[in-house]
Amino acid sequence: MKEENSKIEKKSSFLRFLYTASKTLLVFILLLLNVITLALATPSIQNSLSDKITGFLTARTGFEVSLNHINLNLSKGLQLADVLILDLNKDTLLSAKPSIQVCSEM
Repeated sequence: MKEENSKIEKKSSFLRFLYTASKTLLVFILLLLNVITLALATPSIQNSLSDKITGFLTARTGFEVSLNHINLNLSKGLQLADVLILDLNKDTLLSAKPSIQVCSEM
């Protein structure tokens, strides 16, 4: 009888642990998503992201890619300011001033 009660108690304590751990993980994931969203909304992060994107595209394609600013807004979408793409002969492939609206509604 005591062995059965011990097994039931172990099982219920494991289920409580599993429930608590899953709740904690869910809260952590939600907080992490909020932090990422808030970080992407700051202009300094957006400018840093702009520099990384232009560097990556220039290295990958060999074209000169220039992007002045990225504006990521949850309500307005993604806006790219002063986009310029030059080919290997320095001919203009794309020039968009003042900006390109990539996604208007999210």
